[in-house]
Amino acid sequence: MMSGGIGSWATARRVIAQHGTASTVLLFADTKVEDPDLYRFLDEAAAQLGAQLVRVADGRTPWEVFRDKRMIGNSRIAPCSKYLKQVPCRQWLETHTDPGTATVYVGIDWTETHRLPAIEAAYLPWTARAPLCEPPYASKDELIAEANAVGLATPRLYELGFPHNNCGGACVRGGQAQWTRLHQVDPERFATEAAQEQQLRAQLGKDVAILRDRTGGITKPLPLIELRQRIARGQVDTDDWGGCGCFTEIEKEVPVEKPDRGQLASVHPLQPPTSFATPATPTTAALRTSWTADELMAMTFPETKWAVPGVIAEGLNLLAGPPKVGKSWLSLGTAIAVAGGGKALEAIEVEPGPVLYLALEDTPRRLQNRMGKILQGKPAPKDLTLATSCPTLPQGGEQAIARWLERNVGARMVVIDVFAKVRGTTPPGLSAYDADYAAMGHAKRLADTFGVAVVLVHHVRKMGSDDFLEQVSGTNGLAGAADATLVLKRARGTADGVLHVTGRDVEEDEYAMAFQPAAGLWRLMDGPPEDHQLGETRAAIARYLRTNPNSPPKEIAEAIGRTRDTVKRTCARMAQDSQLCVDAAGRYRLPGTESPGAVPAVPAVPEPPSTSDNATILRGQSALLGVPAVPDKERPQP
Repeated sequence: MMSGGIGSWATARRVIAQHGTASTVLLFADTKVEDPDLYRFLDEAAAQLGAQLVRVADGRTPWEVFRDKRMIGNSRIAPCSKYLKQVPCRQWLETHTDPGTATVYVGIDWTETHRLPAIEAAYLPWTARAPLCEPPYASKDELIAEANAVGLATPRLYELGFPHNNCGGACVRGGQAQWTRLHQVDPERFATEAAQEQQLRAQLGKDVAILRDRTGGITKPLPLIELRQRIARGQVDTDDWGGCGCFTEIEKEVPVEKPDRGQLASVHPLQPPTSFATPATPTTAALRTSWTADELMAMTFPETKWAVPGVIAEGLNLLAGPPKVGKSWLSLGTAIAVAGGGKALEAIEVEPGPVLYLALEDTPRRLQNRMGKILQGKPAPKDLTLATSCPTLPQGGEQAIARWLERNVGARMVVIDVFAKVRGTTPPGLSAYDADYAAMGHAKRLADTFGVAVVLVHHVRKMGSDDFLEQVSGTNGLAGAADATLVLKRARGTADGVLHVTGRDVEEDEYAMAFQPAAGLWRLMDGPPEDHQLGETRAAIARYLRTNPNSPPKEIAEAIGRTRDTVKRTCARMAQDSQLCVDAAGRYRLPGTESPGAVPAVPAVPEPPSTSDNATILRGQSALLGVPAVPDKERPQP
């Protein structure tokens, strides 16, 4: 399938290297609106490869197809793809090849492996393969360099900044950034396309357009003439490149009913029903990835969006913990809080919004029981969609989640419990680290494309480690690919657990957690975890000295309601354990506070500095003393 792009040339080169030119045909479907340089590249590529180039054509242009079908193509449904590409090529295959001996090769690469199942289904009974989805993997820039090395000039559209070489830069699957680029480099072509769109809008008498605008959480058509005005005002989504792939999916021109977000959806791994996802063409954007320094500094980026302020930000979040520690209770309780609004972890105010929760280890009955315990009679949030099954991310799961996100504009969080259920098989030839990193890529792409917090629930390894990141099961490729890593561990003493958090947009910190079995809820506790990991008397002493350093045992005993002897013995032991420092006068303080001449009984290990800007909103008040639980080191307000 020779589209005229660099991927189809590289695919043909690999096929010919394996099978030779005698049995290879380069099949090109002409839409009649291609860039003139595409035809140049096709002819030179065929000559360089030494294979036969066959051209097929329906004879119509995309706009003629739109008029015949009485609709305007867009990123979701593109009849031009079906009638100008798929149908002519299918007819040629049926006339000239035998499904038992012929193989169809397509030019998608390893970043688009989620499209392969639909491609294979589309070409049955022929076998379809995508060599660029197999090792050795290469980027588009590397493929262009490979073509240049054998004497092929780069197709003009790539040089002009387009991510594809189709339809003269006017592919209807493209987004605002693609059409803005067309306006910049070929304003005459842009004007022609805009005029065609306006003419058909008038004929149809409907407010329809190629592009969509999602400003303010409301999706509406965005005609090209309006986009031209926005370009002049500098109000264009420069990251919305859309997608372009005429041979990647089976097109189905049927309306999709929006599901009730509150219903329990049981999704079959092989056939996702419309209650959760549809097999429509994905619209993953080809995001811009390079700028000049002055361009980058002149850009204005929106503030980081938080699902749970200070804890879970937009991006890919990895939540790990040992079995039965309560990860599912934590993730489900958080999902309910975010979907309904209110307080997450019974302490943090959250902004409400749609949430998708994939409970892949639960049955609907168990999930209902868990929700009932958490809700305690309160109504279930309508903006929470639950599913107990999902395809693996490489085999349609990413597409299914993307469709849900498209239908639920403004979604705040996606929870996948557990990641192992949707990870899929490891591509052959990859190291363990590369396989882990690649497995995270599908979820990472969803998080970045839709600006949503994606939480992957995962396990920790049995072998302990002082570094909580090293406890995540698997290689460092998992934590390395994630934007944030959260590890929930059981703690000693009175606290039920400690939540360790670190990431690119969230400051590193750790929080004491308490589990309430009757309600199935995790709650943030007052004060740092150390207070709750000490014995009751030691914790009381530490809390008092945090606000009253350099106090003698008698003063401490009176303040916390213990006997002087008990406090004196406990303080001495805490000093021996490097939990307190004592001066020559027998006064005690916490390590790290200033007091000339005071030394711990044994050398103390310096405490790591706290870097959490959000810690203050997570700490609360001291329940025992009725005074603010001041952190060991000053924590600024967020």
